[in-house]
Amino acid sequence: MALKTGLKQAFISQFGFLFKNWGIALISAGIFLVLSLIAGWFPDGCSMLLNEETRTQGLKLVSTSVVLLLSLVVLGRILYSPLRFDVDADKPRKKKVLIWFLSKPWGTKEEVEQDVRKVSEMANNLNIQDIKEAVNGLKIKNWRMALDAIEYHIPKLERVIVITSQESETYFDLFKDFIKVVFGKTFSVEKFATVDFENGEELIKILDEKLFQFLKCLGYKDREVIVDVTGGQKTISIVGAILTVTNFDREFQYVSTNNYDIKSFNVRLVTDD
Repeated sequence: MALKTGLKQAFISQFGFLFKNWGIALISAGIFLVLSLIAGWFPDGCSMLLNEETRTQGLKLVSTSVVLLLSLVVLGRILYSPLRFDVDADKPRKKKVLIWFLSKPWGTKEEVEQDVRKVSEMANNLNIQDIKEAVNGLKIKNWRMALDAIEYHIPKLERVIVITSQESETYFDLFKDFIKVVFGKTFSVEKFATVDFENGEELIKILDEKLFQFLKCLGYKDREVIVDVTGGQKTISIVGAILTVTNFDREFQYVSTNNYDIKSFNVRLVTDD
């Protein structure tokens, strides 16, 4: 299994961009075919040039090989355009699934339990905006952005998928209660995995190879899912960018800690044309 994984990673890192879609794959196959012909014809032609009887045929093979090689070089130079990263930042489209990374709150578990009870009491008398303002004064104030992130996607939202760290894992049930007392049961709140928020490789594996595949099995398309990178470590923001580079249907969003504005980002590798 380790050997298979290693071979897969080596192939993708060196040649993955050549097989990004069927169009690029067919062009790549054509180029490989031409290069294979050149690699066979050129040495054979050079050998034939040494024999007077086969010199004419050898000259044709060498000439054809040189013309094909020069044609590839000229075509490549004509089509060449520098690649650059283009960041598309805008308000996100409403999504059915929100992926949230749960940060550990500031208080102890007992203090967090008390805060959730306070929010539950507020929910009967205050609107969501007032609740958000009140949460800013509690130990769970770093969960306030989750309210903004979730509220934005209602009523389309169907699932909030939570990924915890080892430090925040024990707070998931309280976070779930916190979200439910504010928004009710219009959507589900589910824990998917516990990971190291500073381990980029593990985060990519959980999201790309497991979570997105799991959601696809449930019938969700990538464009119906958004990854929120507000919680957790800065590594999560990097992972969000990587995921959108490899798939144009994916977006990640961020809730501003200044004005609680929500922006979505889609990072693309594009040419200057």
